[in-house]
Amino acid sequence: MYRIGLIRVFSTDDVELLNRHGRLLEKFIARPDLQVISRCIEGHPQGLWNQEEIRKAIPKIVRLGQEMERRDGVAALLVSCAADPGVPELREAVRVPVIGAGSASAAVALSLGRPVGALGITDWILPPISEVLGSRLVGWEVPEGVKTTVDLMSEQGQERFVEAGERLKGRGAGVILLACTGFSTVEAAPLLEERLGLPVIDPLLSAGMIAYYAARGNA
Repeated sequence: MYRIGLIRVFSTDDVELLNRHGRLLEKFIARPDLQVISRCIEGHPQGLWNQEEIRKAIPKIVRLGQEMERRDGVAALLVSCAADPGVPELREAVRVPVIGAGSASAAVALSLGRPVGALGITDWILPPISEVLGSRLVGWEVPEGVKTTVDLMSEQGQERFVEAGERLKGRGAGVILLACTGFSTVEAAPLLEERLGLPVIDPLLSAGMIAYYAARGNA
């Protein structure tokens, strides 16, 4: 059995919501030898939506990752946030591979060989994504009215991210990268692919596949 430890940066007591990313991964990869163990940091009920929230979260992510390595016996850790918070620090603190959803999904988008447009929730381009994509990143859009990952869960928020995707397509994007795992929570990729006619990279699923390979190699 290959165990992936999935770190949620969206704090919740809702067990179904906590485990949603893990269940999506298990369904997507569809291998009987995969088990995803999900845990979340405390004190961030709206996720990480600005630099201060990210700064506060980093030591919590490192402590949680160390605990999951020690107690849960995971073969790899996945930080389920496109900002890759705490990923460099966690890599220094544990022995298992650590995958960040941002840099991993950006690498997947880059591999398609098309100009990339990214949909995020911050008014700045996330460094893990810009560092991987470089000049292939042709646009960064934030859906109107979306400030936190919670906003993506409303019906109005979903229509707004379709509009933002259309703006990226108009700027020459040949692939859309979802630069927030909140898009994964609401399973936005299929809707966007249908509406835009472009491939859409889900940050959780693409990074999760990489984490699965890392877990297999580390077993």
